[in-house]
Amino acid sequence: KAYKANQLEEAGEWFTQAIAADSNYAEAHYMLGKLAADQNDVEAAIESYGTAFALNPTYIEAGFNLALNLAKNGQEENALTIYEKLEALGTIHPEAMNNLGALRIKLGDDDGARRAFSKALIADPTYSAPAYNLGLDAYRNKQFKEAKQWFSQAITNEPNYAEAHYMLGKIASDTTDLEGAIAEYQKAFDLKPDYSAAGYNLALAFDRI
Repeated sequence: KAYKANQLEEAGEWFTQAIAADSNYAEAHYMLGKLAADQNDVEAAIESYGTAFALNPTYIEAGFNLALNLAKNGQEENALTIYEKLEALGTIHPEAMNNLGALRIKLGDDDGARRAFSKALIADPTYSAPAYNLGLDAYRNKQFKEAKQWFSQAITNEPNYAEAHYMLGKIASDTTDLEGAIAEYQKAFDLKPDYSAAGYNLALAFDRI
């Protein structure tokens, strides 16, 4: 109740008292993690979320938030391990799978990344981020038709997705469809006027006409 009322100090005292009465109270450790994260104390958040997840290895939200904060703290390998533990539980957390995919891309596991992005989309077909990430993967492999389908799906799910419009512009430019490139770069720039890459490529496309 105190946490919901934004009385963070009082909430922390109650959660600490609950843990003093029962040190295995995973939910109280989790809430201390949320308090720490709300105050940008990443290391304390990692400690509390980690305790909650260790006490209850099926506590998906604890594991998810632990992995988020580990990655934020530069501990990407540890974050990857936690995301993979969540994946092994079988109950798919879409955002966790998308983040797992992004980490796998960064660490050079492209096939594993595709599997994670696909799982995220299966769990939530309206989630635009994994569709966009699958589009990026296809684009990097010059699979322009497939990439276009993924970016279009991301935009269907999130019409104001400037980055997806920008990537459609790049595909159009790469396939010498300058009118299509201009249209997509313009949409991206209109949606995000500080999007310098969209503005730059829009100007280049106009110069090529």
